[in-house]
Amino acid sequence: LSARESLCIVADMTETAAAEAVPQAVPAAQIKAPKKKKAPAQSKAAGLNLGDQIAKLVADCRDRRGLSLFAIKKSLAANGVDVEKCRHLIKMCIKKRLANGLLVQNKGSFKIGKGQC
Repeated sequence: LSARESLCIVADMTETAAAEAVPQAVPAAQIKAPKKKKAPAQSKAAGLNLGDQIAKLVADCRDRRGLSLFAIKKSLAANGVDVEKCRHLIKMCIKKRLANGLLVQNKGSFKIGKGQC
């Protein structure tokens, strides 16, 4: 082999090695994104929901004036509800029950409505 032929062979070898080393560009449609794992579904607590708990607290109240908002929150906290986290939900539940007539507001207290007795 002459020097020129050996240089051509070496050049061909480097070109094929470089072509093999460079990965081919894959279209974006063919690349699959890894699937995200779904978080396991959280089961609801076995007890009553917040609105039913509030209705039960007001119904069980022996005071003829009813329960104040503070007393409702205090009783819910004793039952294990995070009152600071759910304060907006507590107000919304009370407003819905007032609108439906299930609760009646007497000054600053809440009593059970006439339809619930």
